[in-house]
Amino acid sequence: SGTSSTPNEDMPEAIARLAVLKDIQDIMRANSNLQDTSGLQIFKGDGRRCTIGFAGFKNCCVKKGWGLSMGLSHCKAEEKELAERQKRRLCVKIGTYCAKKVLGKCIHKKTSYCCFPTKLSRIIQEQGRGQLNMGWGKPKHPQCRGFTVDELSRLDFEKLDLSELFDEIFAKVKKVTQSSVNTVSRNLSNRVSQMGREFNSETKTPGVQSKKLKSESNKPL
Repeated sequence: SGTSSTPNEDMPEAIARLAVLKDIQDIMRANSNLQDTSGLQIFKGDGRRCTIGFAGFKNCCVKKGWGLSMGLSHCKAEEKELAERQKRRLCVKIGTYCAKKVLGKCIHKKTSYCCFPTKLSRIIQEQGRGQLNMGWGKPKHPQCRGFTVDELSRLDFEKLDLSELFDEIFAKVKKVTQSSVNTVSRNLSNRVSQMGREFNSETKTPGVQSKKLKSESNKPL
């Protein structure tokens, strides 16, 4: 029975790692014709802000888990969208700053966030920045940029905790073979590093990069 339980225990982590690799491959494929990769950003986010009025008179910064409520009825559309993104756990809170002062007193504060298109990209950003000693900038000027190919290749994917995705994975996927578990569980970092090196080096040889990236992205996982 011990052997039969291993696939079930490893299944969500293996599928989560497959999702990481697929997202990276999709981004690299979409940019395979670039001659200069210095500006390529992977798992990029965008800055979002919400407003807190004096003495809480108007609070468009909802607490985590609130979702959309009547309390947001007078807030801007982008603030309501931020609340929805928070509900879906797509955002990282950067901090709060004073946006407007009157007679030396702050009457409007803003809280800034970096939001990402998927929960997976948010998790990789949160944990990956820690590995690379990258900050998020200041609340007034949050740094929500993606990773460069070189930065991504330096991440230790074995150290990423992807357990937050497991419930969603179980809901969407019925089974995964043991061979998939074994293939993915150990070599994700090496594959990403290899893809990064090829992506950087092959841009110097026009016409070769696109062909090889397609070949790499089509390899069986």
